This record gives sequence, structure tokens and C-alpha cells, in this order.
Amino acid sequence: MDRNDFKNMVEKYKNELMKMAGLNVKAQGISETEVPGAKISENKDAEIKSEENKQEDTLFPEDSVNAIDESESNTYQDFMDKNKEYGYLKVQAFAASQALPIEGVKVVVSKKFSDTDKIFFEGITDESGIIDDIKLPAPSKELSEHPSEILPYSNYNFSSQYEQAETDNARSVQIFQGIKTIQPIRVIL
Repeated sequence: MDRNDFKNMVEKYKNELMKMAGLNVKAQGISETEVPGAKISENKDAEIKSEENKQEDTLFPEDSVNAIDESESNTYQDFMDKNKEYGYLKVQAFAASQALPIEGVKVVVSKKFSDTDKIFFEGITDESGIIDDIKLPAPSKELSEHPSEILPYSNYNFSSQYEQAETDNARSVQIFQGIKTIQPIRVIL
């Protein structure tokens, strides 16, 4: 088998696998007969989309760009009604490339709603630099089993503060039902 035949075969199977997954693929000189159930425009570099799966590209939303976090437009009560399950958060504060745990880091987990700003947790790390088992409302895990525009997690604002030192951590944290999320905090001494 020569190099061009091999390349064409690889592209053919790649396109078939992508089509079976319901994803858009770029046609690279492959005819419609080689990819059953797909439409190819006259332009060889046109997008192919499976006839069987014409849904929007919500199968694999990139960083949940298309997903909806309605909490800021909802009231606190609406949020609680929609998030009857719980997920957990563990916070780990450290310095010196995780060699030195930091006691006394103040942590605040909050969320903004249309009617109020709500603090869900406020606490201080222990001598091990840890706060564990912070229980937070989360949507049902069933949302993550089927693609939709509703986020399968609750997004919370996360902040930390330590004496006169600077802390470095994510600004938000995602909580899934039944899962413990670990949020590191780097303290810059």
C-alpha cells in the first residue's frame, strides 16, 4: 500500500468515526459514497454533518460556553429548588511548592443571585492547611449523563485571604452531586 492510499484510508475511517460520534468533520477529498449518510457540498473542504445527528454542537460543549448558568438571573429560592442534591469541597492551602501547609487561610464560598448575594461557607484552614467536607447544593448527576444546555454542576464564587500574604486560587469552583472537588490555594509568602 502506498503512502497516499494509506493517508486516504486513515482520513476515511477518521471521518466515519467522527460521523458516528455525531461530530462535524472536514471533508478532505472524500466522496459522499465513502461516508454513508453524510452530505458533502461541492467544496472538498466543506463541513460534513451526519444526517442522523443534526443537533447543535452541544454533545461536547467547549468549556460549557453554550451551557446555561441561570443562577445570577434566578432567585436564591429558585436555585435551592433546582439543586436539591449535594456535592463536597475540600480546600488545601500551601506554600513552597506544596511542601508547607498553611494554617489560618480564610475561605469564602458564595454565589450571586438576582435577589441576594449568599455566602454558603466561610471558614479557616486548620494546622494541616485543610478545610474538608464543605457541603454545597448541586444539581442531580443525571444532568451530566445526557447532554443539555443546563450545567450539570453548580458554580460558586471562591475567595481566600491570608494575613499580609497573597493567595492564588481559582475564582470559581464547580460542585457536582456526590463528588468531592479539591480546591488548592497557593499562598505566596
